[in-house]
Amino acid sequence: MTDSFTDFFKKNNGKVVKLKGVAYKIKYSEHDAIYPYKHRAKSISLDPVNKRSKEYLATKRKLGDDWSIDAQSLSDEALAEIWRQLK
Repeated sequence: MTDSFTDFFKKNNGKVVKLKGVAYKIKYSEHDAIYPYKHRAKSISLDPVNKRSKEYLATKRKLGDDWSIDAQSLSDEALAEIWRQLK
């Protein structure tokens, strides 16, 4: 992850964005890690806001568990949409 990528999500931690009609809350966190080497790990996820929505429940049924989106796995188009909403 580049600093500008993590800084953007760190600055917008807790804000809500919409992707494909579903609202997500940005969750940024850091913690100390020791494997495979000692470092400061950063985690960026998008957590669904309404866990009772049809879209969330359908995906949960498909996956068999609660879920969130890892921001590092988002497409360029999704990242651009988040940036447009938060600029």
